[in-house]
Amino acid sequence: MKLCLFIRMRLWIRGDEGMSDKGKKIDKIMFWCSVGFMLTFSLSFLAMAPANKIALNQGDSTLLTATGIVFWSSLVLAYLLLVLVNCRRKRSMKNPKKRTKPIPGIVRFFSNTPAKIADVSAVAGLLMFIAFAAFTDSYLIYAALSVTVFAFQMHCVLNGENYEYVTSKKNVRRR
Repeated sequence: MKLCLFIRMRLWIRGDEGMSDKGKKIDKIMFWCSVGFMLTFSLSFLAMAPANKIALNQGDSTLLTATGIVFWSSLVLAYLLLVLVNCRRKRSMKNPKKRTKPIPGIVRFFSNTPAKIADVSAVAGLLMFIAFAAFTDSYLIYAALSVTVFAFQMHCVLNGENYEYVTSKKNVRRR
């Protein structure tokens, strides 16, 4: 029974269901859950300053610990799901040996409309962060950092092949 469950789980991760509509739907769900975890990761920066202040003033580090758990777990889960989507995408390709080396999303710019928004937001967020860090010592630095981190992650993801894969209309069949 346990071996059968393990084998089914292994086949699911590998994407051996022939990339039917069901397989593509699972990949879309995993991709968008990954984006949700990236948003949670970025928003955790907003909780760091108040959590640190409460820990220093009241001696209660519960909120600080919770913030750390949310920070690390959302980071790990976001990229774990992206790795799973990437593995399943590669498995679904017709001729993996004939494929050309793609440009990674981190060095691609303006490849589609959502990516254009993310690219501009990343640059604007970085400029806001630099300005707030240089001229103020307020909570706005954490907000700008949160925006910058999320926009940069979206720049990388939305310019990448996994986004093209989950948003494509066609089903990719295995060999």
